[in-house]
Amino acid sequence: MIRFTLNPRYADTLRAFGLDNYQNISTTQLGEVLEANQKRDTRRLTLGSEVFYLKRTKTEKISSAIEHMLLGHIPHSKPYIEMQHIQFLQHANINTMEVVACGEHTQFGIPRGGFILSRQVPGMEGEAHFQQADETQQLKLCKAFGELTGQLHSKGFFASTRLKDVFCQYDANNNISFTLIDRETRNPHPKKFTLARAAKSLAASFKRQSRDGSSYTAAQQQAFISGYHHTIQLNNTISQQQLLAAINTASNKA
Repeated sequence: MIRFTLNPRYADTLRAFGLDNYQNISTTQLGEVLEANQKRDTRRLTLGSEVFYLKRTKTEKISSAIEHMLLGHIPHSKPYIEMQHIQFLQHANINTMEVVACGEHTQFGIPRGGFILSRQVPGMEGEAHFQQADETQQLKLCKAFGELTGQLHSKGFFASTRLKDVFCQYDANNNISFTLIDRETRNPHPKKFTLARAAKSLAASFKRQSRDGSSYTAAQQQAFISGYHHTIQLNNTISQQQLLAAINTASNKA
């Protein structure tokens, strides 16, 4: 069985390049290869005047499908789950990358592969911008990123998020706005906020940020926590001390 969805705004563009159906998108060799291995590939496609990113999985874990079945959910491929997650985020008024097309192939109800095609996000990649910024701007960026993470957690989204997972822009008043990209997750659905769940997510995010990008200094981490706490305290009565203690506990368990 094939599931395929296409954003009607881009139907003409995709049709002009023969990419208006599942088969052609799943097999196209157009564009620049950014990543490729036996399990997946990622490409940058320039179609006319616009740039898109195509992520494809060539195989899917049967264990993941079984896990979703046991939870009472229809099993889907990683790209399809990412699309679902983006839809939940957009419904919660979170800025995300725009999905242009998405599809998956299943056999006997088990996902065998899939793809997600997204439009290039405007702005600067968060990690690259952070590395180029001066100390004052880095602190501002960390606080704003903490506010974004607090917004995500307050609305039930706890997937770990790094600076490389966002693009940032500045308005006329020098205020920062973020757009999320690469929203791969095992469970796309929002969850209830708990301190333990938030702390576990933050500990994982700090660990991945340190591994995959810049490690926060003590001052930068404090700026992040300040922004995060300012956001979640609107809905939850948790002190910064409680939050830091919970993060330390979660980090020690990891």
